[in-house]
Amino acid sequence: MERQSMQHIPMARSGAWRRLGLAATMAGAMLLGGCATYFGAEVTAYHQQEPALQGLSFRFKPDADQANSLEYQTYAGLVREQLLAHGLKETGSSRPDVDVTLEYSVDNGRPVNYSQPNYAYVFQGYRQVAHQRTDANGQVVTYWETVPMYGYDLVGYSTYQRTIYRKQVKLALTGTKPLPGRPARLYEGSVVSDSEDGALNNAVPLMVKALFQDFPGPNGVTRHVQVRLDGDEKVADETRAKGEGQPSGKAVKENAAPKGAAGRQAAGSSRPPREGH
Repeated sequence: MERQSMQHIPMARSGAWRRLGLAATMAGAMLLGGCATYFGAEVTAYHQQEPALQGLSFRFKPDADQANSLEYQTYAGLVREQLLAHGLKETGSSRPDVDVTLEYSVDNGRPVNYSQPNYAYVFQGYRQVAHQRTDANGQVVTYWETVPMYGYDLVGYSTYQRTIYRKQVKLALTGTKPLPGRPARLYEGSVVSDSEDGALNNAVPLMVKALFQDFPGPNGVTRHVQVRLDGDEKVADETRAKGEGQPSGKAVKENAAPKGAAGRQAAGSSRPPREGH
């Protein structure tokens, strides 16, 4: 009766570690597959500790272009809901406690290069397989066979380019009755989000929600906030020093946008700026 055993010799290419890495990557992907989807944004806030904002009356103070803009009215409605939910009161009085100003913008986009690994089922070298049999004299005879090895291995990278748009929303609350020796501005908040979707209206509802997570938030700190797309509240809020990190980007390499490139940065409007500005 013939018995077989296998002994490995060094491969023509060392693919064992790469195959192990691939298995780990696939396992991670399976774990992430069951997770919810989140909208990420960078939120920065500056505010005074006193007076407390809760209980103050407010009114919106649009600029000349915003006053007749349905887009502005839509975004202001989102902010209004949040202010009311956080204890402020809207008033039609000409002398509220707080004037609310709102700005929003989206740029022209910037190219970003991504790199993705490619795997294939390829030749990975040879191995020696030992075979044993008993001959006519009852002696165990061993002989060897060289066989090829195949498996999944890293074969290169694919590079592709996407356009990433930066969207920003700014909110300011200015007191109409400032305390002596104190600035009138009570709160300044901004939220920035990067994505492939250049439509500002798709992002503003989530950006406003991110802005009001833990409102008014820590003073002078940039936080990474995640909002579940199904409408649930924040599940992650990583606080870090202002200016660290890159908002919502997962680019491997980023190409700098050409200097002087025009951006749709008109405050309070997603329309591009007039020529010559």
